[in-house]
Amino acid sequence: MEQIIKHYAPAVIAILVSVLLGIIIANLLTSDGFVATQFRSTLTDFFTKMSGLMP
Repeated sequence: MEQIIKHYAPAVIAILVSVLLGIIIANLLTSDGFVATQFRSTLTDFFTKMSGLMP
């Protein structure tokens, strides 16, 4: 039993960390999340300023 735990523990930990990071990233990138809001406002500001440069 101890050998099984030693053998599979790193893989189980890596899978758990990957799943948790995926959940965190998915929550940050939701349409009303912080990252999405900042990205949307940055793009809106960029295109607003660029449209003012056109004659």
